Amino acid sequence: MNPALIRQSVKQLREQHGFVGAVEHCFAPWYLHQRYHVPLVSAFSQSSDGNYDFGIDAYHLEDSKLILVQTKFTDGIQLIRSGFKELQRVLPEVARSFEGIGTEAPIQNMVLVNLRAALNRLSQEHRAELSIELQVVHLCELDEIILVNKVSEDMLKLSEAAQIEVPNHRCHIVQVGPAGLDGGIIVVPPEETVLRFQGTHAFSAGDDCRMITGIGQLATLVDLYRVRRDGLFSKNVRYFLNSKKNTDKGPAGKMRSTLKEMCIEEKVVPERFAAFHNGITIFARRAVVDGDSVRLRDPFVLNGCQTIKNAFMFRHEKSVKDRINPALWERVLVPVRIL
Repeated sequence: MNPALIRQSVKQLREQHGFVGAVEHCFAPWYLHQRYHVPLVSAFSQSSDGNYDFGIDAYHLEDSKLILVQTKFTDGIQLIRSGFKELQRVLPEVARSFEGIGTEAPIQNMVLVNLRAALNRLSQEHRAELSIELQVVHLCELDEIILVNKVSEDMLKLSEAAQIEVPNHRCHIVQVGPAGLDGGIIVVPPEETVLRFQGTHAFSAGDDCRMITGIGQLATLVDLYRVRRDGLFSKNVRYFLNSKKNTDKGPAGKMRSTLKEMCIEEKVVPERFAAFHNGITIFARRAVVDGDSVRLRDPFVLNGCQTIKNAFMFRHEKSVKDRINPALWERVLVPVRIL
């Protein structure tokens, strides 16, 4: 595939998905979607969204293989060489994840959090049998023999690091250039997200719009944010959550105080949260009522971003997370409408 076409395709993905980061940060999810047919929402959740990723830009988990990806949105040889060096940094974290041991790092990118969660869903026996493929994906069109010769020393050092950090797993180290990225036009059905609902009511909101209203479970929305992070809010035109004052002070601080009264101090019944809140608006390409839940495809939050992010911060705040009563947390409700 021509590098210019790849750059154009990645740029289009960034614009269509409403991604707020730099265009090069969209290369990893584009690659997962193009090469492995991963649905776009999942591809973004399996990719790095910034710093503290320990050298991993994306991961893909197959039945018998874990693929770790470092992307270089460039044809520069030195930057491609650095990709193999950066992959060495993630190996200790991967080794800990294979053993089911938590990280010692105080801050981690969502790609590592989601990778650890994906591995934890496997049995210990299954994790032990996984092979590892370490990939550096780039846009250099040099002849493959010439390119491999230029990066062979870096690949060798990465293999030596793998033998030390993950000695019980077979590792394969590869570089993937533009020639390996030509998969044609990929159309992948989006994965479904299930939100638990009460009092669901569906009605028409015009010729081409259908609305579903009800009372949703805040914990479900927080779990969705845990996987998607700020990408969940990418279609919100008033997105302003990067400022600390919007998450720690004012109404945000009051909301977290209310959650503390409900889920820790037991002063207020959790269901009353729905009476305190104006509600959350979600856009989805498809929404189907299924009993006491709603199945969504490609959901994005249009209104209520601050509520979800602050609830996430409350649920995972070190000083309170171990004191939260899980049963009470599951009972916190919020009005939701889906378009």
